[in-house]
Amino acid sequence: RGEDRQVVDDERASVSIYLRADVDSWKLADACTVKFSFTNQHLGITKEALTHTFHRTRTQIAWGWHDFAPRKDVLRRGCVDDTLTFIVCLEVEDDVGAAGGILSPMRWKPSTPLDRRYLKHLEDQFRTNIAFVVGKDGEKETIKANTEIIFFAAPLMEGIIDGINPHQTERMQLEDAAAASDASREILLPNIRPVHFRAFLRFLYAQDTTYLDAAHSDLQALLVVANQFGCCKLKLVIETRLCDDHLSYDTCIAFLLLADGLNCALLKESATAAVVQLWPCLLQHPDFPDLVQCSGLMMEIHHYSIGKRNSDDSSNDQYSKMSIRELYQILDGQEDFNFDSDLSRAELLCKVRSGGGRRSASR
Repeated sequence: RGEDRQVVDDERASVSIYLRADVDSWKLADACTVKFSFTNQHLGITKEALTHTFHRTRTQIAWGWHDFAPRKDVLRRGCVDDTLTFIVCLEVEDDVGAAGGILSPMRWKPSTPLDRRYLKHLEDQFRTNIAFVVGKDGEKETIKANTEIIFFAAPLMEGIIDGINPHQTERMQLEDAAAASDASREILLPNIRPVHFRAFLRFLYAQDTTYLDAAHSDLQALLVVANQFGCCKLKLVIETRLCDDHLSYDTCIAFLLLADGLNCALLKESATAAVVQLWPCLLQHPDFPDLVQCSGLMMEIHHYSIGKRNSDDSSNDQYSKMSIRELYQILDGQEDFNFDSDLSRAELLCKVRSGGGRRSASR
């Protein structure tokens, strides 16, 4: 083909070459920015330094050159044994500056500024007034903390410490809570590993996220702990890390089932997108029988596959097609928004639309 795509004259026609986006190569994100080049050594032609952002939700998923080389040259010199070979160089760019007019991939995550002073308070057991007996058998460990700090970061823990567990995830045993003073209180947590509870407390005290470099199985365990104690911000932090670094063919079904059970809307949406994209390959997946038993999830997967992310949303505005991660990014910039509760897609849309774009002066 040439500039006039109806031309079939060999003297004027040219060969086109395009890079087509494959979602598997993006870690199943919403967008991927790539710098790429094509070379044919026999022709001595290189097309390079082209950068483009591919978007999952847009129809334009191929980009390249319509006039890579004259067709006559390709037929005469470019092929070897009737095979046309190209060298393709790819460089994935996670963040491309706005000066280039290129959109960068969606990589929002909650901000977590580390407060080393409070982290030292935890390590030094500063003014502790409660003890958590965590783990069982040979792994049992007593971890002391200060209730004022943990109540501020995770308000639901006050109810748990008073002997009430709103999530009913694990039975808590509070020894003599009514008569004992704060200093003698102990809460037994036999079904939580000490390493996970320490990581949880480090986040409550100082927003420490060093634990996020752990294996995805440990992150899933920490997500369960964060859900049990109502720490919604930590849940979002873990969800974004699981999506960015661990979502794949091997994990997508397990992540979807976990997210559905723990009310993790962001992880659930990303895992659903992964399942939809990988569906033909998942029929032989060892976790597939567990998925097909969940009729509600199967219906949600069907709705997502036909473009109905939120079947109850009758609006058709700029927010309708945004991902949950994009909606959180908008809310994170509003001065009156706090990560104090789990939000569904419908609730996020309602908050974004009613927020009026109020931005914090500190941002």
